[in-house]
Amino acid sequence: MPTPVPVPRERPAFALRDLGHLDGRTLDQVTEVLRRCTEADDVEPVDEATWLRLHDPAAPVRHLLAVSTDGTSPADGTSPVDAPSAGTTRALGTTGAAGGAGDPPAGSLIGYAQLAPSGTVPELALAIHPDHRGLGHGRRLLTAAARRSPTGQVHAWAHGDLPAARALAAAAGLTAVRELRQLGHSLEPGLPDPRLP
Repeated sequence: MPTPVPVPRERPAFALRDLGHLDGRTLDQVTEVLRRCTEADDVEPVDEATWLRLHDPAAPVRHLLAVSTDGTSPADGTSPVDAPSAGTTRALGTTGAAGGAGDPPAGSLIGYAQLAPSGTVPELALAIHPDHRGLGHGRRLLTAAARRSPTGQVHAWAHGDLPAARALAAAAGLTAVRELRQLGHSLEPGLPDPRLP
């Protein structure tokens, strides 16, 4: 019996929306993607500062949204995201045929990235909806964010030691330079009585 050949998952097209602030509907969509990431990973995908900037219309950040399209892309399959421009939408190409049965409806939010000023290199927060991981969306969104950085570089934290984050870091050539561990102890049912000398 012949060995089955795995069929690679095809990447549906997505458009990149580059915004200076989010309207209420878009904020709700981003919040839902972040909630789904938290639910799937058992860890919040962004830190408190990112949440605060997300909800502050005056925050000096760039919001990058990966939004599903109808499966159309540039004829050459390239990703025309080389020129940053606030308030624009640009199509990011596909590999393989798009528009399959598992593709999200056009206009669905696939991923979110936030670029925030932080010294000379902007800080990046990035999250991909759990249903759309493993298709290259994180790498394409990371590349788009780096292209919008004045230095071409970004600093990012990975929240949790997750396989998807490790795979994205490896694919992008990123290395861990620092690790933060959060330790805790439950106070239930209570602490033991102290032993006095």
